[in-house]
Amino acid sequence: MAEVLQFIGSWWGLLIVVLFLVGYTIYDWGKTRKLIASMIFHAEERARELVLENGEEKFTWVKDNTYPMLPKWIRFLLTEDMYKALIQKVFDELKEWATTRPLPKE
Repeated sequence: MAEVLQFIGSWWGLLIVVLFLVGYTIYDWGKTRKLIASMIFHAEERARELVLENGEEKFTWVKDNTYPMLPKWIRFLLTEDMYKALIQKVFDELKEWATTRPLPKE
């Protein structure tokens, strides 16, 4: 236990920076997921206007329009293939959420 306290005492500045970066990453990650979800809904709503005929075109439109909007440090960490997987995961979560919600009764 004394070794842990000595380590914290020696490296407290670095530990604070690491904790701050982890917290900011979690915050920014949530913001990124919200951006993806909003662009998925936007693509669905404006599919005819944007001439998006199938799911693959909508998917590509979401990727092409959201990837450049990400902070540079996220783009540095996420390749486009990883970002495609993230978009698909967000879409699957939205689909699951929509199928488990009961329809409003009239």
